[in-house]
Amino acid sequence: KYLFVDSSFYNIFSFKVLEGNPKEMLRSKGSIVLVDSYARKLFGSENPMGREINLNGRVNLVVTGIIEDFGPNTHFPSTNGLVNFNAIEDIWGYKGLLSEYSNSSFALYLLAKPSADLHSKIPKILTDFKENFWLFQRGFATDLSLEPIEDVYFSKKGGVGEDKNNKTIVLVFSSIVVLILIL
Repeated sequence: KYLFVDSSFYNIFSFKVLEGNPKEMLRSKGSIVLVDSYARKLFGSENPMGREINLNGRVNLVVTGIIEDFGPNTHFPSTNGLVNFNAIEDIWGYKGLLSEYSNSSFALYLLAKPSADLHSKIPKILTDFKENFWLFQRGFATDLSLEPIEDVYFSKKGGVGEDKNNKTIVLVFSSIVVLILIL
């Protein structure tokens, strides 16, 4: 289980880096950043930095970083590591995956300045999508919405590769716990 991420992943997210340079470790198409537990599983007590691992019998990737395992306070599912998104066609064995009409199951994260009004940018982004993204060109998607990252975990919107929860269930169980403690 790997997450395919852009080289700018660490410009947005702050998972703790144990080894490697966050600005450099995902720059190469042939790079992989392992979570600590998986690095220890593969390499034991040896230093994994600079070592190669093979994914799907197709691609050798060089370990360029080690990060802490994802904790429960994220919407990302547990993973063995982060792989540069540009390697996805090679790893999945499907040339054209990113340019042909077959796949659109990827999340897009935007980092905005505190004073930015991203919602006012939706028409411009939508115009770009309609010109360049097959899903919009062919009418399979027609609108665009933005969701603050702090709302994703409890969101009712569907998403591939996201851990979610139901806020109502959490509140009900929390209330039951409080009642038990009071009684």
